[in-house]
Amino acid sequence: MSIVAVRLEEYLRQCRCHAFNWQHFNCAHFAAYWVALAENRPALNLASLRDWIKMRDDAGGVEPAITKFIGREPMPNVNFASVGDIVVLPSRRPERRYIGICSGRYSAFLPMNSDEIGFIYTTLAVAAWHVNTEALLEV
Repeated sequence: MSIVAVRLEEYLRQCRCHAFNWQHFNCAHFAAYWVALAENRPALNLASLRDWIKMRDDAGGVEPAITKFIGREPMPNVNFASVGDIVVLPSRRPERRYIGICSGRYSAFLPMNSDEIGFIYTTLAVAAWHVNTEALLEV
């Protein structure tokens, strides 16, 4: 198992201690905290759901907001996603999407109204962004 996979597993284990909460731990927080850890950069300041909604709306949607935060365009094909990359996953309601983290064949996400981490096939993702995980290799 790679160092990135081990660190992601540790991160997901820590996240299991936090139930989904629109204000303090939603899918945007889940992904942003991972990016901050993986890229050794300050965490995105999302003090409330209102902050995320403003960021999303100012950018023009979920995908443009992620592009702006990560600072890279999405991958041309979600099949290029690898362990640690950020993905946007579909939900049962077409107007909603989950921001998740690729863990290989599956991607992790925070289901609403649950205190568990969900997993869905990464190939079902609608968009993906590379996360520069080199900071995780510096021990």
